[in-house]
Amino acid sequence: MLTLERARELNDTMVTEEHLRIHALNVCYAMGAMAKHFGEDMEHWQAIGMLHDFDYEKYPDEHLQHTAEPLLAAGVEPDEVAIDSTFIDDLGADSLDIVELIMAFEEEFN
Repeated sequence: MLTLERARELNDTMVTEEHLRIHALNVCYAMGAMAKHFGEDMEHWQAIGMLHDFDYEKYPDEHLQHTAEPLLAAGVEPDEVAIDSTFIDDLGADSLDIVELIMAFEEEFN
């Protein structure tokens, strides 16, 4: 399983611009908070969030078209590289869950 440490290492191979690194961290922590809220593996989802824009800096006009091959070659599992998955769908969240998430974010990050 992809660890947060490994995701940071991989992200650092492609992302050099500070604002994009900060963005990756923000998404990482947001996905971790959502995972915690839904009783899922927080570190795993943080790692997935860390890599969500893996190829954006080098290929902004072809975003996500250059992600799978290098991540798979680096040993990331195929189900962790699925570019068509969404966190909400993967958790089976409904619209009420989304409202609860927003409230949890407000409470956590007031």
